[in-house]
Amino acid sequence: MIRKATESDEEAIWAFVKRDIARNYFVALSLMKGREAYKDIYIEDQKGILFYRTSGNLQFINYGQASLDLFNELICQLEFNKLIGPQSMCRGLNLNVDYEGAIISVLERNRYHSNTDSSKIERLDIADLEAVEELYSQLFTGYPKVSYMKDKLLSHRGIGYLIKADNLMSVAQSDFGCLVVGVATDLNHQHQGYATLCLQALIEEMFKTHDMVYLQYDNPNAGRLYESLGFRPIDQVIHYKKR
Repeated sequence: MIRKATESDEEAIWAFVKRDIARNYFVALSLMKGREAYKDIYIEDQKGILFYRTSGNLQFINYGQASLDLFNELICQLEFNKLIGPQSMCRGLNLNVDYEGAIISVLERNRYHSNTDSSKIERLDIADLEAVEELYSQLFTGYPKVSYMKDKLLSHRGIGYLIKADNLMSVAQSDFGCLVVGVATDLNHQHQGYATLCLQALIEEMFKTHDMVYLQYDNPNAGRLYESLGFRPIDQVIHYKKR
């Protein structure tokens, strides 16, 4: 049975999302904004969740147990722009592919080998966040604000490493412990290896507490960098539309 979620379901929803944060990262980001990010949340307890965002988009989480016939019936009744979700979770939905989005990749500890030159690299500090936000604003249409990054650092949910000198800035961060995010270098210093250095320092720190590190990317050049470090694709975010 599928039902609308209530406030009492919040803890269970979070637990369900965190079972696979690599695939559910953007659901988690929306949940952190509060329930106002969603018109409704539909639950089949311990099996599947359909999120109906105020933006008009749907997000779907299914670890293989959801009753797809019931969710298909529900989706047909909703007015929405598109449904966005990992391909592995959305197989069996009666929808057409609109376009293929970000690649989801994993790096296992035993596949990673690096000797990082750490002489130029600094640990990301709260004092750096305004400059990091400014860098992101020049490169990305959507990016984390200072308040989000500050909360992440203070709560130890994520860390970061950066290189900064004169007009140079390069940075790589983590979120939810196991997920690489926010890899960026200013436009004047790209393709010079700075992001690789930050990323390697970050990964090595993450491997102290996790056996696997994940990320999402939609830039082929970034993909080649990640693959050179040992990342391998495991899934892809697909944007679906009604038939």
